[in-house]
Amino acid sequence: MHTPVENQQSTVQTRPDDKHQSKLRRQRGFGLLEVMIVVVVVGILYALSGRSLGGSTEKANATAMTRMSQKLTDNWTMIAQTCGTTTDPANSPVSGNSAANALNLLIGGNTSAATGGYTVPAAYESCYRQSKVLPLTESAQWDATNTRWLVSSYEVVIARSTSSGQGFIDTQYQNVPSELALLIVQQFVPSVTDLGAAASNSYVAVHYGAETAGARTVTLRRPVN
Repeated sequence: MHTPVENQQSTVQTRPDDKHQSKLRRQRGFGLLEVMIVVVVVGILYALSGRSLGGSTEKANATAMTRMSQKLTDNWTMIAQTCGTTTDPANSPVSGNSAANALNLLIGGNTSAATGGYTVPAAYESCYRQSKVLPLTESAQWDATNTRWLVSSYEVVIARSTSSGQGFIDTQYQNVPSELALLIVQQFVPSVTDLGAAASNSYVAVHYGAETAGARTVTLRRPVN
């Protein structure tokens, strides 16, 4: 007995197509491979972007620290000129003969020491106001626990120095990682590629201390009268 032709055709149509299924398997395998490639590429891009962002952050810190040294020098010079006093913050009556008080005044303003400021003596309060110098609180962070100012997370202090008859306001940053120190130095001397482990006073505008546990002091020097 023969099967009707139409039933034979129906049987053929419902049988699995080996070639078609093989193609589907290849497509599924290729899709998985694509996913794996994408995951690897994304991982590489993430790692590269992390390095790039880290480098950008350090460059931004170097720029912020450099700019802060200029602002501190400019503002202290303006106060000294307006009040007719010395540019030496450690010997100025405006700061009570204290460089630490001068820094607090410059950053925290004419206010309580509890919030990082310094109260200007009454005899100099008028000239201080006339100088129109504004606090630099937006450019620094007050560490109340250790009573110190931080710029880009690094402690900052100021002093006055003299070299070959020229006066300078020195802005010194403490415990700066050597990688960041290099970026700061390069803003003044672009040709420098390595600081080495030793201290150096070779450059007029920037000095740095010897490396200790991967960090060092960096002193930015701005000329004053």
